[in-house]
Amino acid sequence: MTAVPQERLLTRLSRLGGLDAHVLSTLLFRGWALLAGVLTMLLVPLCLPKEHQGFYFTFSSLISIQIFFELGFNHVISQLVSHEAALMHASTDPAQRQWHASRLASVRHLGHRWYQVMAILFALVVFVAGLVFFEAQKALPAGEWWMPWALICGASALNLYASPQLAISEGLGRVDRVARLRLVQSMVGYGAMWVLLLLHARLWSAVLVPAAGAALSLWWIRHRAHLHHPRGPTADLPSDPSATISWRRDVFPLQWRIALSWISGYFIFQIFNPFVFAFHGAAEAGRTGLALAAYTAILGLGMSWVNASTPMMSAAIACGDRDKLRSIFRRVAVRSMAFTVMATLILVSGRAAAAYAGLPLAERIADVPILLLMGGATVGNCLIGAMAIFMRCHKEEPMLQSAVVVAVLTLAGVASTSRYDVHWPFAMYAGITVLVGLPWTVLIFRRYWRR
Repeated sequence: MTAVPQERLLTRLSRLGGLDAHVLSTLLFRGWALLAGVLTMLLVPLCLPKEHQGFYFTFSSLISIQIFFELGFNHVISQLVSHEAALMHASTDPAQRQWHASRLASVRHLGHRWYQVMAILFALVVFVAGLVFFEAQKALPAGEWWMPWALICGASALNLYASPQLAISEGLGRVDRVARLRLVQSMVGYGAMWVLLLLHARLWSAVLVPAAGAALSLWWIRHRAHLHHPRGPTADLPSDPSATISWRRDVFPLQWRIALSWISGYFIFQIFNPFVFAFHGAAEAGRTGLALAAYTAILGLGMSWVNASTPMMSAAIACGDRDKLRSIFRRVAVRSMAFTVMATLILVSGRAAAAYAGLPLAERIADVPILLLMGGATVGNCLIGAMAIFMRCHKEEPMLQSAVVVAVLTLAGVASTSRYDVHWPFAMYAGITVLVGLPWTVLIFRRYWRR
């Protein structure tokens, strides 16, 4: 199929469900991710012993520590690029257009330097932390997991290094191109992983997804350079100090808030598996890890409408068009919530039906009460996430206090209850999300909505 028929097909499909090309491309990726997640949910219990399943999902939780090294910088890069590109294209003054182009070049340079350092630190720190954690549990002989863990850390570090170029492309409005790249990465990575699972390669199979992502990201950056450069005037690093992006002046005031908010998100979303692994063993961590993976896929796909519309909302804010901003948000938020609720109900009812039918695979995922608790939290987080993106498009981070409080409460609740019963941590999580996080976010959101 040539490029033109592909574009025409995307245009036709985009008319369904109120989708534009960016949202459709993102949904295709997220839809594949959901399908891949479902197939992985079936293959992992079939091909991995219970203890290896626990390692598989705990690997993922520990790799998410990369948020402590990224510190929200990619989000800041995307927002800065969106605003500068919108102002550059809106200006008719050649000098002003060149000034904004110079600022875009400065963003690129700053992001490259940041992620060079952070990728190296991430690989070293997370690898050593994983060695210490898994060796202390003695759930499997070290020879079965340490080399796959090392390769996963290395590939994930390369993905971190490549990520700012993708953030720049998304900020330039090329969300659909990045989504297509991620679709190919996911298809290649998961396809190779499934083959290794069926060949009983066990934990070696977990290496393929981050490895494929790293290899294809680096290839894309090298061979698709025009997609992470703006159309219009080009510039090297600016000689005018006013056009230079300063980390302290332009990035840090937003980044530190996003960083604390996202670090809090780690403790809200990823802290469960290490605690379950430590107090209830690798097998139970595998069951809850499978459930968490399912809800992560659901939330990721549900948020696609809002995520893909971020450049449009940022551009509307930069141009002062509040009516357009509100219209975009209403449309995408309703669709995100509708999908998330529907998918949650399907997952819970499917688990209940499988248990009623006596299917052995039903016992490899968390039970219905835990799924209901996770589901309530996921629906709440979808609404929280949509409102947070709307507010962050203003180049502000108003969610800091609420995120930190919710994270501290969740961490305290999980740490204090995990040793007693596996249901209690998830009950604490759902209650804190719905009764504390959601109302707090709504109160903040109303101020932005009324601007």
